[in-house]
Amino acid sequence: ADAEGSQTSVIMSKVEKALFTIHTALDASQSEQDPLAVYLSFGSADAPNTFLRHYTGRIRLSKHDGTDIFKKDATFKLIESSHESNAYSIESTNMPQLFISVDPETKAALILTSLQSTE
Repeated sequence: ADAEGSQTSVIMSKVEKALFTIHTALDASQSEQDPLAVYLSFGSADAPNTFLRHYTGRIRLSKHDGTDIFKKDATFKLIESSHESNAYSIESTNMPQLFISVDPETKAALILTSLQSTE
């Protein structure tokens, strides 16, 4: 946790036991710019007003502080796979081309990373 105790890294063992709910995007401006896309935020079912957000390349569970940057960091776009049916990626809206994935080094944290082409 940070000095104020409001952020923690999302560790996979904790995520497996946690329940997140899908919310309407905290950054409503995204939906206004592209009304056909699906924008969302992930809230903790156990901790009110707490959401997954990206911060320094890692996905963290943080209390909503009401700032515009928090809303942007906690808003993601659902991208349908062009290679697999019923498969989706979750893209950062304020850092386009970066997607939520498992840290390949630790295998225990969620990070933002670019997708590698398989073609």
